[in-house]
Amino acid sequence: MNSFNLNAFAKAYGNSPEPGTPYPSICNRLADCGTQINNYMGKVTELPKIWVSFECHSPDGEMFTHNQFFTASTNTKAALRKRLDEWHGSPLTREQCKTIDASWMLGRVGILTLDYANEIDDRMTIKSMKPAPEGMEIPEQKYPNVLFSLAAPDLDMFMKLPSGVQEMIKKSPEWQALPFAHNWNAEQLRRQLARVKELNAEQQPF
Repeated sequence: MNSFNLNAFAKAYGNSPEPGTPYPSICNRLADCGTQINNYMGKVTELPKIWVSFECHSPDGEMFTHNQFFTASTNTKAALRKRLDEWHGSPLTREQCKTIDASWMLGRVGILTLDYANEIDDRMTIKSMKPAPEGMEIPEQKYPNVLFSLAAPDLDMFMKLPSGVQEMIKKSPEWQALPFAHNWNAEQLRRQLARVKELNAEQQPF
């Protein structure tokens, strides 16, 4: 089984969703963004982040994409944990939290409801993520799954991520510790990543 350490901030792209409207949605992209260091008013935080992307389908056949960053935590107070509990259909046990990973999320359908993050700006955030009802007609997934992990970096997957997400990942200490981080060249990366995969084959987390 794939292993992906999980655990909020949001942005919606594409067609504009209606706040409070439930949309059948498919999780099709996941990225490990590593440890993100932020300094807000002198307070420095270091938190592991992941980026999750959904294909959202409206009743008229239109599709839009919703992307959201989460702190990679399954603590009961964490935003990701709350969404996973909803998506699972019941609160996850401690043992279930150990087995929830990228393979459980990618390609999974749910009913996603968005709303404004606050009263000031127009950013959307996930307010609820329910499991798909039994018998519901499942929308066809339009784009293939994309999964990127810093534990076993795949350049092909990395290059499929939005440029803003790539830049965020490249700022993480986990990326900076990779042997190719300070000599960014796509073809060279392809060769080096192949060697990294060979060395980590026995411990590959995905």
